Amino acid sequence: MGIASIIGKETAFGEAFHITSDESYTWKEILEIYLDTIEKKTGMRPKVLLLDKSPHLEWIGAKWQVILDRYYNRRFDNSKIQQYIDTSQFVRTESGLISCLESFLCHPQFKKMGWGIQGTYDRITGEWAPFSEISIIKDCISYLLHRTVVPPKSKLSI
Repeated sequence: MGIASIIGKETAFGEAFHITSDESYTWKEILEIYLDTIEKKTGMRPKVLLLDKSPHLEWIGAKWQVILDRYYNRRFDNSKIQQYIDTSQFVRTESGLISCLESFLCHPQFKKMGWGIQGTYDRITGEWAPFSEISIIKDCISYLLHRTVVPPKSKLSI
């Protein structure tokens, strides 16, 4: 609806729009929505470890995504799109997040697991993945190496 509302509008040509709802949330509030929904649906509340610095900064491919997505607080301004569509009719952020997460939890489909990355996360958090979930020996070795061997300090910095 948001994009459709500006197609063919001369005044929209060359402009950038934030097609978002009217309310604003902090990352902490979004995390609470997810945790509450998972707990309600599964009966278990996930443990969360918040780090000052993301381990993704060690991996070149994700460095800038993490810096831009996590380290900067930003607020999206939908006032420009409101000239073309009534954003008060958009699905509320909390309702939309809950609905999507509940739908996923009813029919979860995961991409292939990166067991090396999971091993790194588990080393940081002190957790262990169930070995019954790792079906390929190469993945098991990768997991164990990343889980138990601390890599040398990275030269990357912010």
